[in-house]
Amino acid sequence: MEEDIYVNLEELQGAATGCSSQHGPASHCTTGTSSQRKPRTSDCPRSEHGRRGKLEVDQGSKVKVHTRTRTAVGGPASISVEPEHGRCRKPCVLLVSLLCLLLLAAVTALSVRYHRDVHQLATDLANQTVERHLLLLRYHILRQERDQLNATYRRMMKEAVKCPDGWTKFGCSCYLLENSRDSWERSRMLCQTKGGDLVIVTSMEEMVFLNKLGVNLRFWIGLNSTAGLWTWTNGKHLEKSYWISRRYYSFQTCAAFNSFPHPSPLRPVHSVKSWTPEYCPTALQRVCEKEATPTAAL
Repeated sequence: MEEDIYVNLEELQGAATGCSSQHGPASHCTTGTSSQRKPRTSDCPRSEHGRRGKLEVDQGSKVKVHTRTRTAVGGPASISVEPEHGRCRKPCVLLVSLLCLLLLAAVTALSVRYHRDVHQLATDLANQTVERHLLLLRYHILRQERDQLNATYRRMMKEAVKCPDGWTKFGCSCYLLENSRDSWERSRMLCQTKGGDLVIVTSMEEMVFLNKLGVNLRFWIGLNSTAGLWTWTNGKHLEKSYWISRRYYSFQTCAAFNSFPHPSPLRPVHSVKSWTPEYCPTALQRVCEKEATPTAAL
């Protein structure tokens, strides 16, 4: 019959050492001859029912002792000792090693993919930078060509168009300043009889041109208000304005141009203030505007 007995190796070795010191290494904790045995009185470790065995394990380990009980007088008895923790050591080591290999393979794959993606992104960035520089260069070239074409167009238009006597040409338009004074409505009607209309201001350059037509000028322009909305005579709404003051009475629904000091470093062009809202029946000068006529038609 076999049994499993757990003992502490340190206690067992301590007891065995004590036994050897008392009886000597050859006594094996017994007295007498092989034919005559006396009862054991020593403190040597032994199992119940007369079992004994040999221990060969590491110091400090808890061991599992297998014993076999005698079945007859003088029958064999044996004890085998196995460390309890030795059963799962190899499987655990193999499992941990396998996990480490899998982790190493995953890290290596991620590293390779990371470096590949970084290289691809760097290549794409370099290509886009080159394309951007090429596009900027092409943009500057096209801009220079556009400016040259505009200059050529303006020169050709100046040479190709002409204004009637008494009219002043600016760009592709002709302007006429009349000294007679009339209301806004009559002034517009008189301009229309000459094939034009009250002047429509579209740029600062045109403002400077009109300011050079005379001194202390004050004349009607083609701008009036309907229900609080300022509109040009061609139907377009007012976008860029040069009001001296935006405060006006409700009956002041027509706009007039007033001379202003010439631009200078102390008085930049963008600070020009010239227009005033006026009462439409007020008698003022007028400036008429019409398109210039091609030279061949004159």
